[in-house]
Order: sequence, then C-alpha cells, then structure tokens
Amino acid sequence: MKHSTLIQNGTTCLARCFRIRMTMKVLKEIFKGYKAVCDGPGYMWYEVFVKWNPDAKVVLTIRDTPEQWARSARKTIFSANCATSWFEIQYNKFLKYIMEPSHVRTIRKLITRLHGSDPDDPETDLEKFYSDWILRVKDTVPKERLLIFNTREGWEPLCKFLGKPIPSVPFPHFNNSEEFSETRKSF
Repeated sequence: MKHSTLIQNGTTCLARCFRIRMTMKVLKEIFKGYKAVCDGPGYMWYEVFVKWNPDAKVVLTIRDTPEQWARSARKTIFSANCATSWFEIQYNKFLKYIMEPSHVRTIRKLITRLHGSDPDDPETDLEKFYSDWILRVKDTVPKERLLIFNTREGWEPLCKFLGKPIPSVPFPHFNNSEEFSETRKSF
C-alpha cells in the first residue's frame, strides 16, 4: 500500500464513505495512499486496517475513567442520550431525522451495529459502551502494536511508540466538550 504523509480523518472522507455501499474494494480505494486514520469513520475498520498492514501501529486514546468519557460523550457526540422524558426522546429523534444529513444517520447506524447498542438511546450504559470498546481493541490488536494512550501523558509515550523525536512544542489539548459545543452552535 502506497503511503502519503496525509492523515485521513472523519471530516475529509465522511461523505465519500457513506454515499456508496461499503465493500472491502471500496474501503481500499477510499483509504488508498493514506498513512494513518484517526477518529470516525476510520476507526470503525481498524481491524481491517491492522490485517492489511502487518506493521501498523494502533494508538487507542483513553480517558481517566469510563464515567469521564460518558459525561463528555453525553455533552457532545451522543447528546441525545441526555433526554429524560418520552417526549424529549421522540422530539430529539424527529429533529435528527429532519435536520441531520443522511451520511450522519448512516454513521449512527454503523456505530450501533459495530457496538451492539445505540449510544443515542438514553437506556444505553455509556460507561459500559466505552469499557467494552477498550476491551475489544485490546483483545484484537497484538500487544506489541498497541499503545493505550491518555493525552494527559503528553508526547513522550506517543513518540516513543511511533519511533519519533519529541517535539519542542507543548502537547496540544483541544476538542474538549466546550469547544465541541461552540463548534456545533456555529453550524
């Protein structure tokens, strides 16, 4: 597989991934030439990428606790999970149906299929959702190819794992709940 220096992320391939029926051939074509994937939708196929690239390394980012991740997820990517009444749940579903782009609905369906539960359903135990994901990745990626990484650790473990020098700039901390909410408001 040809490698470029680009990093494929959710914002650059989202529409391409979900406008067409996903097959291994299509998946190979979409990610052809890329050296890395991060975030969604790429993470959904990490097992495939690991098989295709026997030297690939996987960085699994974690939070301090499953509860911390769930709190953040409820404020951001799974905000519908906070609904407390039947009416609010139905209203959220209706708003999502009329306002959410079809590729985002498709992603949500894929997440539900991948994880076995709907993270937007208030009945879903997001702490278990998170913990199950961590265990799944640990169980499917060879230990020597996996870094379990909390961004609080900074550059050192990440650079050591990737065989890269530590940059002289501070480790970036962004994409927190507040920034996510502000970005969402701008749409």
